[in-house]
Amino acid sequence: LSDDHRYDFMSFAPTAPRWLQTPALDRMRREGAHVRNAFVTTSLCSPSRASILTGQYAHRHGVVDNTSPIPRGTVFFPQHLKQAGYATGYIGKWHMGGQRDVGDAPQQKFAFAAARSTVTQAGKIKGKFSYMAPEYLQGQLDLRAYLFGLGVIAHELLTGRRLFNAKNDFATITALREMPIQPPSRWNPAIPRDLDDIVLTALQRNPDLRWQSASAMQTAITNVLRPRMSRLRHRRMSRSVSVSRLLVGSSRLRSFG
Repeated sequence: LSDDHRYDFMSFAPTAPRWLQTPALDRMRREGAHVRNAFVTTSLCSPSRASILTGQYAHRHGVVDNTSPIPRGTVFFPQHLKQAGYATGYIGKWHMGGQRDVGDAPQQKFAFAAARSTVTQAGKIKGKFSYMAPEYLQGQLDLRAYLFGLGVIAHELLTGRRLFNAKNDFATITALREMPIQPPSRWNPAIPRDLDDIVLTALQRNPDLRWQSASAMQTAITNVLRPRMSRLRHRRMSRSVSVSRLLVGSSRLRSFG
């Protein structure tokens, strides 16, 4: 659902100028519905948005201008969707009810929200979507969510490329939820399969299938790397011994000369 647009100023509109490009709105029309004969109940941003989100006229929901506070206990329809198991979200400025004291925070009405602000508020997710666990975007958070982010970082360190690299927040969130995740060895053949498995386990979208603790993930990484580190130390020691022998031999030759 997107609001506050001119009815004819979207690129799919027959009368839209040729230079106008609105790919996100075009996709919403293509994959959803375009209501061509809709009218707002008020001509102000905040009351109109409150009516859309509550299904009530301004005299009922109480947001009668752009500065009136949202009455305590006001219920928005995304809350019902969230309770029914739908993933809800809000992107953009909030601009409702004179919330200057709390920035643009949607006050827990949505599972997640992205709005421009320099202060983190209740109900607003701040940070990079590409490192967030999918359940975090639905308002569910425990320590396993951090292991998902760690998995993303590990994947990027091993491959040298962004994992969820999308052109905007909406596309990033879609990729985070739906994009098939390939093992790091697809881009870096030197990665052993055991390390692939560790990273992919951290990137499981179902937290119950993910590593259940950082220590468990650390133990798995140690078990994979210990034999390789031992072999590396052995090679370094052998090389050191060879160099030492060479130096000793050179010293004897100089003494003999």
